[in-house]
Amino acid sequence: MDIVIAGGSVSAFEAAAAARRTAPEARIAVYSAESVPPYRRPALPGLICAAEADAEKILIRPRDFYGKNAIELHLGTRLETVDPAKKTAVFSGGAAVSYDRLVVAVGGRAFVPDLPGAKGGNVFSLRNFDDLVSIRAKLAAGARTAVVVGGGILGLEAVDALLKCGIGVTLLEQADRLLSRNISPEDSLMMMRALEEIKNFRLVCRAETREVTGKGVVLADGTLISGDLVLFSTGSRPAIDGFLPQLPRERGLLVDDRMRTGVEDIFACGDCVQFGGKVCGLYAISRAMAAVAGVNAAGGGTVYMPKADAIMLNTLGFRMSNDGKVTKK
Repeated sequence: MDIVIAGGSVSAFEAAAAARRTAPEARIAVYSAESVPPYRRPALPGLICAAEADAEKILIRPRDFYGKNAIELHLGTRLETVDPAKKTAVFSGGAAVSYDRLVVAVGGRAFVPDLPGAKGGNVFSLRNFDDLVSIRAKLAAGARTAVVVGGGILGLEAVDALLKCGIGVTLLEQADRLLSRNISPEDSLMMMRALEEIKNFRLVCRAETREVTGKGVVLADGTLISGDLVLFSTGSRPAIDGFLPQLPRERGLLVDDRMRTGVEDIFACGDCVQFGGKVCGLYAISRAMAAVAGVNAAGGGTVYMPKADAIMLNTLGFRMSNDGKVTKK
């Protein structure tokens, strides 16, 4: 049996590992658009100001894991098209790969609003390892101030990492308070008051971004928020644009509780899928989905049991538990 997995995230890794446990004799190949083996994406902010961008520190498993477990790993190759009738997947470079079962685990892409200047050389997101390298290069080139757009958990983690670089950071939040979807107004107010005491940090709520320039971000009222570096932390979207038109989709690829797509022998999991009306985008849920996809692609028969949307925060001197209660460390 030939099992092909398209993607390089934790879902691709978990699908491959689960498939190997289920089918010891299967040929398993992972094709990843990333430049490094599967890694812990939530750990990326911690490398912004590290001595070096050492991917080895955040890999899910050491590089030799794949050879030891007879899992082929092909880096720098992106899924382009799939021909379900011929059971072939075509990757960047034109290589057509035959499969018996295909697992689509291509993850998500950073969402950056379509604003004037949003594609400028001073604009970044932090979704993959190459993004990290680009941000570090900008800092090394002398960036001394940053604007982070988006005050969710990932935005706060980015703020924390940039402050540790010793630069001034302004956080722009469109809502009237931080984490309005996750914590109570009382906890949010407590958090915002504490953040006011942080050196080199400024929080601007009710901030509607109008455009980005080489000098920073211009708000709807014309105010310029200066920054050498602009980092958008405004969520992600399933990375399914432009390929796999055969697969049913809404916001993400539609899957059932066995991670089947509705096209024979094609499974999908992780940030690129929609299950139960939701696109999750959470690390733990992607892992759980991928384990089901990998087992079933290898001939097993397991069912995905939805997990609670566990939101965790541990940054800027605060911890947040699953119940949405924030405490100061």
